[in-house]
Amino acid sequence: MIISRAPFRVSFFGGSTDYFEWYREHGGAVLTSSIGHYCYISARWLPQFFAYQHRIVWSKIELCGKVEEIDHPAVRAALEHLGVERGIEIHHTGDLPARTGLGSSSAFMVALLQAVHALHGRLALKRELAREAIHIERTVMGETVGVQDQIECAHGGLNLLEIDREGEWRVQPVVLPAGHLRELEAHCLLYFTGISRSASA
Repeated sequence: MIISRAPFRVSFFGGSTDYFEWYREHGGAVLTSSIGHYCYISARWLPQFFAYQHRIVWSKIELCGKVEEIDHPAVRAALEHLGVERGIEIHHTGDLPARTGLGSSSAFMVALLQAVHALHGRLALKRELAREAIHIERTVMGETVGVQDQIECAHGGLNLLEIDREGEWRVQPVVLPAGHLRELEAHCLLYFTGISRSASA
């Protein structure tokens, strides 16, 4: 069994400059940071002793015969993109609720891709995971989302993300003395309002 996790993230400045409609004209830059809360994915190849081929556990339990029958859109899109035909069992759990504006869907996608690559015996690089997550969310699923979430969830840390007009991006870690980092963290508060929303909408 493979267990992977990807962090949720907050952006301090530059949010929405990571959308195609903006950066193709102006370029983009986002000061962003992962936080100490995570999306967890466990995955394993499912033995062929069951009446179903795939078992997907999230807010509901799906027992499916084919990948295209999976209701969870991100799981279905990722498994189709990766060409998974063998029976698989996937469990999701997270430290925070979905749709809170902290990049939860991208954290899910990054953790899922990492787990499935690991099942195939591959260790995906951070940049590869981010690119693949962006492609699946934006092109395969048709979601209207930016690119900062996938990149930050794959890389982690406190970063300046710069995006040029062609959509190429660079992650530049922001290195702070330990005392300054502790002071920044001591002055940050994150509240859950109970309001959820879809970034794509």
